[in-house]
Amino acid sequence: MDLSLAGQQFSLLEHFKDDTRLRASFNALTHQTFEFDFEQWYQDGYWGEGYQPCALAHDGRIVMTLYDVFARQALDLQTLIAQLCTPQTTRVVLGFAPLDVSGFEAQPLESDDSLFVLGQAGRFIEDARLMFALLSHA
Repeated sequence: MDLSLAGQQFSLLEHFKDDTRLRASFNALTHQTFEFDFEQWYQDGYWGEGYQPCALAHDGRIVMTLYDVFARQALDLQTLIAQLCTPQTTRVVLGFAPLDVSGFEAQPLESDDSLFVLGQAGRFIEDARLMFALLSHA
């Protein structure tokens, strides 16, 4: 699927783990961003069907994975999601709390995580719609 963002053309990529060139590009971006990559995990047979990242490519190189939501300028998340969705998309799950939560539905996550808060800050956290980004659990 091709799309245009900020006047540039991108391709939405899925199921690219077995494409050597794209996997190398994905690993390079992952290493640049997080200082690790998935290549050994792939080579050892651990990259199964349960992990199928989506990515945006520009000029044949992966430039953003869909858990990367940082931008040089503010953008409308609803518009971005609409451009990335296909007619088969029935649900979008964000792994982070957007700055503007209007139009989104919040659901509690089932986990065994605990957050301990001292003093009055606990009241703020109870009333706010906050979450730790899913990648912080890795």
